[in-house]
Amino acid sequence: MQWLESQINKLDQVESDYRAVRDLAANDESTYRSKEREMRLHLMENVNELVAAVAKRSGISGCLSCHDGLVIAEAGSLPDFDAVAAVTQEYLSAASKSQKTLRLGNVQQILVVGSDAKLAIITLGQIAVCIVCSKDTVLSAVFNE
Repeated sequence: MQWLESQINKLDQVESDYRAVRDLAANDESTYRSKEREMRLHLMENVNELVAAVAKRSGISGCLSCHDGLVIAEAGSLPDFDAVAAVTQEYLSAASKSQKTLRLGNVQQILVVGSDAKLAIITLGQIAVCIVCSKDTVLSAVFNE
């Protein structure tokens, strides 16, 4: 999963930089507000590019990014992107509650495998990237470039 991991690391840094500027803007709007907008646009462009690139991979049915259960970007062919975003929020909420009990640290990935398909959820700060594929798809092989 080298390709995906490098893309996620890059996006994680962009998201972290955006959060830092957003926090500064909250305290000093006049100085940092335009920089915050610029960083948010840069983050969303990068998220959109990742979602589109993931969805083009062989074996991937669809990909989306979401925040608080709302779709930010989507690509591929899924019956209901909004439903995936809503379910993702539920999984992240449950994982967040259990992380405290199990002392796992911040949840970075969730993998749900059903009888027909699987859903991989990767967190980037407050953004989740969701990848849907057949249950037989080996994600490490798909992203090993």
